[in-house]
Amino acid sequence: MPIAVPGAISPASLAIAQYLAALQHDTELALPNRKVLCFDQLCALTAASCGGTVTFFDTDTRTLEVTQRAAEAQQLSLKTSTLDLKAVAEPLPIDDQTAPTYGTATGIANLVILSDVLADETSAQCLATRVGEAVKLGAWVLLADEKPSCREAFLDLLEVELRHVDCGCPYFDAECAIDQKLSLGWATEVALLRLNSPGYAPALDTGYLSLEERRGFSLPGPVVQVTSQVAES
Repeated sequence: MPIAVPGAISPASLAIAQYLAALQHDTELALPNRKVLCFDQLCALTAASCGGTVTFFDTDTRTLEVTQRAAEAQQLSLKTSTLDLKAVAEPLPIDDQTAPTYGTATGIANLVILSDVLADETSAQCLATRVGEAVKLGAWVLLADEKPSCREAFLDLLEVELRHVDCGCPYFDAECAIDQKLSLGWATEVALLRLNSPGYAPALDTGYLSLEERRGFSLPGPVVQVTSQVAES
């Protein structure tokens, strides 16, 4: 159960944290032996607690330091590094593959996690490029978004990025309720985009379905309780 500072806990990050916790029970989707590139503090701590080999990225050195201390306090293995998602000329640290196999997530970075990244149209354009870059290198991508205003523009741009990639049509799942009224004072709805997840396979009339969907998997309820306090040295 991860511990994070209150400012690191958003509805989108908590939605992914819940999803990651639920995946521990699926041997094909669980995080042990996966390498994870994470651009959210709570998600990074959760992925590490679920057994992933995690690198947390941010542009703010203070955030990187606080996240590293939080991981050490919980005896979690986690690396930190500086990377600006909007600086698309700087490649994601994913080892290139001569022939990526989509849907098997065999890349060095098996999973890329993003949340709260679609604030405006400029962000949507940059993130479409970044997500497209990750998928083309064979990575599995999870993205959570609370604000629907830029989703359509993001998906339109992403479809262009992936027009020659056989990884399924990008779409957001139906919104799920994230309720933290008692501990954090809010409740809202969040949508998840799950792209190129392990086991993607074609379905004749319905596009591409992931293993979760073929098994009738649905997003779980609040399975992660967050303690919003981290001691600072």
